Amino acid sequence: MTRSTRDQNVADHAHQNVSSTARHRRKRLRIYRLIAATAVPLLVLLLLEAGLRLGGYGHESGFFIRAAGRSWLQTNPRAGWRYFAPRLARRPDPAWLADTKPPETFRIFILGGSAAMGVPDPAFSFGRVLRVMLAERYPAARFEVINAAMTAINSHVVRRIASDCAPLQPDLFVVYLGNNEVVGPYGPGTVFAGFSGNLTWIHASIWTRGTRLGQLVGHLACGLLPRARAATAWRGMEMFTGHRVAADNPRLETVYDHLRDNLQDICGIGTDAGADVLLCTVAVNLRDSPPFESMHRPDLGPGAQGRWQAACEEAALLENAGRFSEAIEHYRQALEIDGGHAELHYRLARCFEAAGDRASAKQHYVEARDLDALRFRADGRINKVIREVAARAGEGLVDAQRAFEAAAPLGIPGGELFYEHVHMTFRGNHVLAAAVLEKVDAILPERIRGGGHGAKVPADLETCARLLAWTDWSRYESAVTIDRAMDRPPFKAQLDHDETGARRKCALAAMTRTGIPLAMQEAAQAWSQLLDRKEQDIHARHKLANLEHDLGRFESSIRHRRVLLEKIEDPDFHGRLAAALAETDRSDEAMEHYERAQALWPYEAGLQNGMGLVAMRGGDFQGAEAYFTEAIRLDPLYVEAHLNLGDVFLKRAEPRRALTAFEEAAHADPR
Repeated sequence: MTRSTRDQNVADHAHQNVSSTARHRRKRLRIYRLIAATAVPLLVLLLLEAGLRLGGYGHESGFFIRAAGRSWLQTNPRAGWRYFAPRLARRPDPAWLADTKPPETFRIFILGGSAAMGVPDPAFSFGRVLRVMLAERYPAARFEVINAAMTAINSHVVRRIASDCAPLQPDLFVVYLGNNEVVGPYGPGTVFAGFSGNLTWIHASIWTRGTRLGQLVGHLACGLLPRARAATAWRGMEMFTGHRVAADNPRLETVYDHLRDNLQDICGIGTDAGADVLLCTVAVNLRDSPPFESMHRPDLGPGAQGRWQAACEEAALLENAGRFSEAIEHYRQALEIDGGHAELHYRLARCFEAAGDRASAKQHYVEARDLDALRFRADGRINKVIREVAARAGEGLVDAQRAFEAAAPLGIPGGELFYEHVHMTFRGNHVLAAAVLEKVDAILPERIRGGGHGAKVPADLETCARLLAWTDWSRYESAVTIDRAMDRPPFKAQLDHDETGARRKCALAAMTRTGIPLAMQEAAQAWSQLLDRKEQDIHARHKLANLEHDLGRFESSIRHRRVLLEKIEDPDFHGRLAAALAETDRSDEAMEHYERAQALWPYEAGLQNGMGLVAMRGGDFQGAEAYFTEAIRLDPLYVEAHLNLGDVFLKRAEPRRALTAFEEAAHADPR
């Protein structure tokens, strides 16, 4: 090799080294820039989050929290703020548990929406009935059944709650959900967090809203966005009137896909936590719950609609005359013109039932449910998805739909099992608990199953009623709650609402005639006996405290409330204690508990109303006016606050302002 060649090689090698070094420098520069573009903002966000936490901003967002100075966990009253605007959020059923499971305990979490929670009264939920059945069958075993369900939530939210339950050593998740998939958060018929077709974005949004920074952004948005500012007070199902979703809406396919993915995740969360998972199909009222809203097909012209209307009117006349076969023919004529109208199918179902054709009746009741444009009931596709996920995940399936059909007199679930569209009567909760018990038996560990049985069959309805203090007073309370709800939209738009409402009120009047004071006394005795057997029963003590207050035994009510507050910091417990203290002229202490309740839940009109009553009792009419006015601001339809404000004006000799307040009360509730 010549010298010139060697020199050229050296030069080339040096150039390659320089080029390689330059490439490495450029690569490192790109990495540094990437780090700067991601790590620096992330660090800033982490510092902001830490600063907000250290500064005391925001709230714990998990379903369970540890109250200050306590060694156990309790349900978080503000858990719903992660998924709803705070003024619209619902609270979980108050409960407490040890974060370390006691030895030899089988811990069950109930997951789902309001039907799983036990609305209208969680004291008689299917989870509570299941706990009684387990205790009767395995008297030597220790069971915890924890109600982790909540009103208005769907699988997006339940997935997150399952994650919150996973570190608490669960043995079993019982999942009963499906009614709120369309109307719950992120669904196409919701009034809460708007619809999204991107499941990853939904999960990220829920995670973000659990952070202090996310809460700050949400708080700022509430002040800036018109929709957020418009959210005032909870109005139940009435809020969804107008949020129709037709059966052929393409967004429903997204709903079913999201449900499938969320249920698979819930199963995975349970399995990873060492728990079994039971997925339940969803039972609904087919026979005695007409569709909330029906829609014609979009291309139905005026002429066709006129013929459809004429056929339906003739059929209705024939139906009312008891000529059901002829009515069916006319309804079928209307069906040929437009077969997508939910109420038409419901009317046809009633005629088939009256004519003795139960199979056809059931078919059209199902069609009426699936075509209902206000989708508050789980439809057939939702139950199909639940079955598919259970089969694919290898988890247990509780076929509640079939269990309710077997328990219904005609094989078509109706008013004997449901109060209205989905919420179960005590008998309905008993049916569901028995169906769950059958599956729980198969997964219990040998240390429980081998310990010997008590009852070989599920505890019957009467036994469960006795052991849960389900009395005439309980029936009356639930009936009143349901009647008030069904006097408002969207129930008022249901077929034959006036007739069914009149029957409800006749039933309530009959209950009243049998003697409410006696029923209250008997209920107080039943709750007291239950509390003697189970001293830590939150529901028993809460119910007994309520009754003692209503019976004028304020000192006893106060004593029970104080015991409850030793276990659980709950705004309702503080507020009710404050009301009892006010009745015994302990105004200062009453105001202290009202303020503690308000700190936990600032959006409760009833708390402001209570403080107004304390102020008025003490002669502070100006302060009372301010409290009642704030209560009305929080809830413009809060009748009691309007009436109390009118009383303040009367005491101040301002009759014109009093009259205005009373007129506002009448406008808020004509009753």
